[in-house]
Amino acid sequence: MFKNTLLALGTSALAFFVAGCTTTPEFDNLVVEAKYTTTPVKVDGKLDDAVWENATTYSFNSYNEACLQNGLVKFAWDKNYVYVGAELIDDDVVSTSKEDQSHLYKTGDVLEIFLKPSNDTYYWEIYGNPEGARSSLFFPSGGRMLFPEADKYLMPDLKVGSKIAGTLNNWTDRDCGWSVEIAIPIKELTRYGAKVNEESIWRFLIGRYNYSRWLEKAELSGITDFKDGEKSFHYKPSYGYMKFVK
Repeated sequence: MFKNTLLALGTSALAFFVAGCTTTPEFDNLVVEAKYTTTPVKVDGKLDDAVWENATTYSFNSYNEACLQNGLVKFAWDKNYVYVGAELIDDDVVSTSKEDQSHLYKTGDVLEIFLKPSNDTYYWEIYGNPEGARSSLFFPSGGRMLFPEADKYLMPDLKVGSKIAGTLNNWTDRDCGWSVEIAIPIKELTRYGAKVNEESIWRFLIGRYNYSRWLEKAELSGITDFKDGEKSFHYKPSYGYMKFVK
């Protein structure tokens, strides 16, 4: 499945996989759907669970420009978790740290998901890397981004599973890519009063760090429209909207 996806994304047929790239009139950025599943996702990085077959697929952009190395991402949820699944083209899979609750974007390839209630200021930054390491940072608001306060609490029950198509940390060959599944516990997202249900809408941002010998510089990308020329993943107008669909 992973190999076929990578081949498809590497052709001009990429548009076939892109869905939801236009916004609806009431929203000012990308609107995505997380599909409900009654069967929990097996978080192993393989994206072979039934819910992923029916989930809408979203493609990446590099600050509103075409990606040199693309990928796809999908969203799902059940009564306990919000799930993120991604398959990423990557010709040089890199990870120099397996340490949980560390700043993994400084040590190799990583996929990030930012989640924020639409009507409040606080938000989370959650990520996983090709070796299945995981981190979760919490910010009361963009005006209160303090370290190490933000990263001193790892979400209990946060799960990350990854699978590599290639050889890790070998800069002399070319890889195909890597895939990752992230399961975010809803009990953590709702601990301050926000809801995750069919009536709720959350703001989100997907951010990817891609390091490669074959790139002139590391490529950063996401799936929403990056607004006002701002390249920070913390810039809220660049966040999209997530609906939870049954």
